[in-house]
Amino acid sequence: ASTKWKERKEALEALLPIVNTIKIAPGNYDELVGALVKRLNDTNVLVAIVAAPCIGHLAKGLRGQFATYKDAVLPPMIEKLKEKKTHVVEAFRNALDAVFTTISLADIMEPVTTGIKHKTPTVRAESCRWLTRSLKVVDTPPSKAEMKGFHDVLRATLDDSQADVRDAALEAMGTMMKTVGERAMLSLIDGMDKVNEAKMREYYDKAEVKAKATAARPAPAPAGSKPAPTKKAPAAKAPPKPKPKPKLGAAKPKLGAGPPKKAAPAAKGAPAAAAVLPPSKKGAKAEEPIVYKFNPDTVQGMIDEAFPASLLTDIANSNWKTRMAAVESVQSMVEQDPDAIHPELVIRMLAKKPGWKDNNFQSSAFSRACGALCITGMAEKLGDMKVKKNAGEALSAIAEKISLQFVFSQVYEPIKKQRAPKAQADALAWMQAILGDFGVRGLSVRDLIDFCKGMLGSTNAAVRANAISLLGVIRMFAGPEIRIFVQDVSSALLASIDAEFERVAAMAPPEPTKSGAEDAAAGGGGAADVLDELIPRVDINSQIPSKLYKQLADSNWKVRKEALDQLNGVATANQRLKPNLSSDLVQALKGRLNDTNKLLVEATCDIIVLIAKGMGKPFEKHLRIFLPIILSYLNDTKALLRANIINSLSQIADVCTLGPILAPAGTALDAEAPTLRKDLLKWLQERTVKAEHNLTPGEVEPVIVPTLNCLLDRNAEVRKAAQAMVGELIATVGFERVRGKCNSVKNNGAKTVIPIVEGLRSHDKGKAEAPGLAPPSASGAAPSMSRSSSRGSSAPNDRALSPGPAASAGGGIPRPGSPPKGLARPSNIKSKLAMKRKQVAPGAGGSGIPGSGARSGIPAPGSSTHAGQLGAAGTGAGGADAGGGDVPILTTDTRPKDVRADKDRGPAKWTFDVPRKENIQFLSDQMQPHFSSSMHSLCFSASHNKDRDWLSAISMLDDCLVADVEAMFGITGEEMNQRFMANLDLILKYLSIRLYDNGTTMQLRCMDFIEHTFSMLDEAGYRMTEYEANVFLPHFITKLGEKNDTIRSRVRASIKQMTRIYPASRIFTVILECGLKSKNARTRAESLDELGALIQRNSLTVCTPQKALPTIAAHIGDRDPAVRNGALNAILQAYLLVGSAVHKYLGRISEKDKDLLEERFRRNKPAGFDEEPEAAQEEDEPAPIFSFQKARMRQQPPSSGIPAPGSGGASGIPAPGGSGGGGGSSLLYRHRQRMAPAATAPEPSDHDADDMDVHPHCDDHSSA
Repeated sequence: ASTKWKERKEALEALLPIVNTIKIAPGNYDELVGALVKRLNDTNVLVAIVAAPCIGHLAKGLRGQFATYKDAVLPPMIEKLKEKKTHVVEAFRNALDAVFTTISLADIMEPVTTGIKHKTPTVRAESCRWLTRSLKVVDTPPSKAEMKGFHDVLRATLDDSQADVRDAALEAMGTMMKTVGERAMLSLIDGMDKVNEAKMREYYDKAEVKAKATAARPAPAPAGSKPAPTKKAPAAKAPPKPKPKPKLGAAKPKLGAGPPKKAAPAAKGAPAAAAVLPPSKKGAKAEEPIVYKFNPDTVQGMIDEAFPASLLTDIANSNWKTRMAAVESVQSMVEQDPDAIHPELVIRMLAKKPGWKDNNFQSSAFSRACGALCITGMAEKLGDMKVKKNAGEALSAIAEKISLQFVFSQVYEPIKKQRAPKAQADALAWMQAILGDFGVRGLSVRDLIDFCKGMLGSTNAAVRANAISLLGVIRMFAGPEIRIFVQDVSSALLASIDAEFERVAAMAPPEPTKSGAEDAAAGGGGAADVLDELIPRVDINSQIPSKLYKQLADSNWKVRKEALDQLNGVATANQRLKPNLSSDLVQALKGRLNDTNKLLVEATCDIIVLIAKGMGKPFEKHLRIFLPIILSYLNDTKALLRANIINSLSQIADVCTLGPILAPAGTALDAEAPTLRKDLLKWLQERTVKAEHNLTPGEVEPVIVPTLNCLLDRNAEVRKAAQAMVGELIATVGFERVRGKCNSVKNNGAKTVIPIVEGLRSHDKGKAEAPGLAPPSASGAAPSMSRSSSRGSSAPNDRALSPGPAASAGGGIPRPGSPPKGLARPSNIKSKLAMKRKQVAPGAGGSGIPGSGARSGIPAPGSSTHAGQLGAAGTGAGGADAGGGDVPILTTDTRPKDVRADKDRGPAKWTFDVPRKENIQFLSDQMQPHFSSSMHSLCFSASHNKDRDWLSAISMLDDCLVADVEAMFGITGEEMNQRFMANLDLILKYLSIRLYDNGTTMQLRCMDFIEHTFSMLDEAGYRMTEYEANVFLPHFITKLGEKNDTIRSRVRASIKQMTRIYPASRIFTVILECGLKSKNARTRAESLDELGALIQRNSLTVCTPQKALPTIAAHIGDRDPAVRNGALNAILQAYLLVGSAVHKYLGRISEKDKDLLEERFRRNKPAGFDEEPEAAQEEDEPAPIFSFQKARMRQQPPSSGIPAPGSGGASGIPAPGGSGGGGGSSLLYRHRQRMAPAATAPEPSDHDADDMDVHPHCDDHSSA
């Protein structure tokens, strides 16, 4: 009890040899044990690790008497298992094991339970391992109560978040099963997860225990649970021959040639495989014992009676020609009279002489015993070049006569024991071929997967490759779920397996051409049966406690959320569910769909999707309850909720197909909800394209009239989406059926709807392909137009329909290729990119396109290569048929971009100093669904020439903006622009990565592409969102610090160009936050120059002076002279606008900095400059709404009275009078010259549009 730890440690070390005695005399050791327990909790771990062995030796010496101290020593020792140092934990392990020798399993139940529930994962795992060690050394198995108690606490641990804890619990359960016997544990492990059960059985097989199990371990399958056949069974099957003895079936026959030796292990091998994976009902027939009809001791005499002596002599002849003639004679005898000689006699005779070199035989009485005799020998010949074809045909014949499962169960062991890797590889190739012929009907797929996993351990690459190919064939039949049975292999093998699974994912399983006799008699089969065997379906109702239903209806939303999370965990853990949802669960989910908390609604939708995936097709009967509520949320104001609802609908449609969804969708479209109609119609149109050939007219009927009604909607986007959907309906059910429903349109709208439907007649595939039949379309579409081209060019991009006389007169068909509302090209700006596109020859394809390369003086890299990658068109005349290439950008849907924008926060936010591997992989995953495979491969190339591939990717994307895309890809330039705008965030993210490349060629090519992209967006009237700007602009600003003057000037020009599509005030803020905080002095200096230019062009309304100017002024004292000069110039621009009032914005600055500012003001003050220019103007000048308006008003000559050009003359903002224009300022001279008064407001030229920082149509640019 000393206060010094060294003295305490020395005292314990002196005690250790004393208690290290074989037997200690009984007595009262309360005081000693109490002192040792205190030292177990000692603050110095060096003292505790000496106290632990003292207790261990004391327990061994006192033996049973020490049991009275168990409650005092066990809790602190278990608590000490949380130590991180291995030698400390090892000391307490040994002490616990020593204490257990003095007590029983019942005594440790409470401390083990406490340890397993401990908050520290190490304590939980070590407690399970202590129980494992204790079970291995007990002499008698635990009682049923003890077994159930340990099982319950261990079973709960299987859901632990730590893999080490879960493995320790499974090892303890496997050891306990070994101790008590498998039969006693079967009832407890019922319903256990199959993967966990497989691991537990592995530990079961490895465990070595002292206790004798009271019950023998049963076989995995019911048919195999019986022992070898008894004497009575063969007696009942005794043949009519006089010599066979009925007792022969009791033992496995053993012939000289050896086939029975192979058969016996094969029959016993199946339970061993089932120990790794749970037993299967389909494999029961393969486990049946094989009963031989003839006794190997007397069979030779029967062979001599059945066959001529000369024949037997020839078969044993040393001359191979003589043996071959004899075998052909046997074959002729069997073919002429199959019932004359019993097949088993033929097989036994051939097994001895001449061996397994020819096995062509047919017999109506061929039995499993005959197969067991010959399959092993023929399996060994599957690798022989001379006879493997014959061996394979013979095995296929046996499989047809009996079953493929029987043949496979007999060949597993012989193939595994083959020493030649080539023989194993050939055998696996044969199994792959025969599996394609027979399919998986009646096959124990788990045993086959287990066999393949064994072959994956081969050192030969060909064996591993063929095993992976065989797994791919299994994947085609059984589906992707089989991956969970191979996920425990090495990472390299798993990657190869995943690649094979991905390769065959889109392949349909071959139709079986053969079947076994036993399988045909049993019936059933198919992929569903295979999955039910591999992963049995679970009753979800039994997994949900009754109290959960009360929690789901609780008034507290947090309680409801916890209940939904628990229900989500149950649905996630059980991926295959029985189709028997209880009414209580259905009503509970329905109630949560109507929850006022939208977060709970989304969580409920996720649960419904999980249940639908688990149940499969039978879930469609519940859609009539859930779908009306789910679809109603498409009218919600939150875009993220609507996107989640669309995602849920897509997943449900993948499971239940589109047909059952159409009826509720038609009901939802009847509601006067524009947002719902627009999103739902777009989704239905996309899904109908995919499911066109799988829909019946009866399924489509409920949605036809509601879609036609949407053509009369007041919202233009709804009408546009409805028109696209009508085209798909015509393509699916025919024009006449849709035309016949026009009279059912509400509000007498048939006169408006019929011309529109008539104009879409070309979508009817039968009408479009009929020779000489031209559709009555106002657009004059050719009769030969393919449906795909009409769908791609007309429906998605048509202008909004306006019902009324105009629609009737024009046939209801808007001009194809019109941009959507809000993205219309301004009429007063000429398209430079369109002019470039016209200059490119149609046959250029992409290899010789003048564009970015011409501007920077760099030839397009690998022009022939990347033209080939996209499969550019030839010299055809454009149009859909002329474009033969893969369009680099696939989608025009903007909804995925909205979802990406909502998720761009937290760890997923696109921000980095230098691109990391995880950033590139994240972007690769995002771009893959929206870009062509060839473009994606180039963008993320990892080959030796990856720099060239990246440059080619940028060049291809740039070509899409400046080349004739109609000749290259068969789409219009407007549609290509829409694809760019729909995926602009991904393009800008990719540019932000490439900007960090070191090559000057790549930098200049990126600058060209950025310039062309901004020009296209400007011409389309597109306004960049904050999300799109934030993923690109912070990285782009870093290029202001480049050493290359050309790149820096290009960056400054692009930032100026960007102000036409993104508010200058927000660009100012990003530069202020990112550029001025850079460690690169050149970046800071250039950023300050750009801030000064923004203030000069847009006045102080471009920023908040009280916040921005003090930040700029802080850089006046920077050590770099260029940074100091940039800060002074930026504040000078503010001074020239507001005069001496700039000082009140600067806040407190040092006298030295103030003197520098005053000197700069004095030297750059224009003649006649007014120090207070704003004072006289503030009284009369109306408050400007936008920054560019205020800038123009200051630039306007005094008393002009004419609006600024580009304002349309209707803004109502008069030109400011007085001295507000800064009459003598030379800094604004260029703007004044351009905006001289005129009689009328002229239309700005291309040059004017380039120089203006703010697009005249960007009416939402605020000065904030």
